[in-house]
Amino acid sequence: MEVVGRLDARGRLTIPKEIREEARLGDLVRIRLEGGRVVIEPLEARPIRRARFKVTSLDLPRVRRELTELAEDLAGSG
Repeated sequence: MEVVGRLDARGRLTIPKEIREEARLGDLVRIRLEGGRVVIEPLEARPIRRARFKVTSLDLPRVRRELTELAEDLAGSG
């Protein structure tokens, strides 16, 4: 199956329902660049774990980095 899509001004693309269903894409996908091609793969939903953390610094780049690392850990991609 092949369709032509258009990216909107924010870089978003709508994947047609038929393709989402055939590829079994759900709410969570992994997107990567492979040899100049964009590859989108389904990820299985996992139970959400709660995380507690305490902000001990007003160093915003550090806080952002730590939150990104935490999110990646929770998503299983880091």
